[in-house]
Amino acid sequence: MWNVLICDDQPEQGNRLKELLAADTELHIDCCTSTREVERACGGARRPDLLLMDIRLGEENGIDLVKRLTPEVSGIQVIYITGYVEYCT
Repeated sequence: MWNVLICDDQPEQGNRLKELLAADTELHIDCCTSTREVERACGGARRPDLLLMDIRLGEENGIDLVKRLTPEVSGIQVIYITGYVEYCT
């Protein structure tokens, strides 16, 4: 069983990703909408194995959050997601 955490400040986007991933019964998927929730999850007993992290979280930045949480996020695979083309490379 893989623990997946989706962080997107737009709940409808996070829930849509959760719906797409839910077909895989080997995944336990949680969603959150704030950096505070990510911090709590990464330091908790059921740490995510995979973090789908939105890059723009209102005034905050998902990339900066992951950097700030090092070493807490050590061992967690991070995939950045965004709807802003300027972040796509």
